[in-house]
Amino acid sequence: AYSFPLTALALASAEYADEVKGVVAHAIMFLISSVSLLVSLILMLITALNIIKCFHLKYIFYFIHI
Repeated sequence: AYSFPLTALALASAEYADEVKGVVAHAIMFLISSVSLLVSLILMLITALNIIKCFHLKYIFYFIHI
C-alpha cells in the first residue's frame, strides 16, 4: 500500500527534475527516490521475517548453505 504511490511519486519527481534542470528539483528527486528505495527494502525485510516466523524456520541459514 505504501510502495506503489511512493514509487510513482519518485518517477514523477525524476521526470520533473529532468524537465526543470534545477538543483532543488534534483535534490527533491534524490530524497524521494531514496525514501522509496528504503521503504521497499524495509517491506522486503519485514516480509522475509514474517515468512520465517510463520513457518517456524529456525534453521533457514543452514539450508541456504547446503
